[in-house]
Amino acid sequence: MQTITSLSDARDKKNITDLNLGLDFIMKVKPRLFNWDKREWYEDNISDGSKMKGELTAGFIAQELDEVQTTEDAEWLNLVLKDNPESLESDLRESFASDGEGDSGVES
Repeated sequence: MQTITSLSDARDKKNITDLNLGLDFIMKVKPRLFNWDKREWYEDNISDGSKMKGELTAGFIAQELDEVQTTEDAEWLNLVLKDNPESLESDLRESFASDGEGDSGVES
C-alpha cells in the first residue's frame, strides 16, 4: 500500500487557481480493495491464483484511472504510466502530490 504525503503549505505556492475538475471527476475515480496476484510471479506470466497474496490491498486500477482521465479530457493529469503496455501503473504521486521539485512525497 502506498501513502501519499506532500508539502501543502500555501506559503510555498504561487498562482493558485481552482482546478476545473470537481466532485464529478472525483466520484468517477474508484478506490478498490484487491489481492495481488502478479503475473511476474509465474513462469509463464499467466496468473492462476495459486500465488495470490492473502492480505487485502487498497489502491486503484490503472485501466480505470486511464478511462476516467480520457473521458473527462484530463489526460494531462498523467494518472497512468504507459511506458510499458504490459504493466500499467497508476501514478497519483506526480499528479496530486508533487511539490514542484520532482519529489512527490510518496512512500511505499
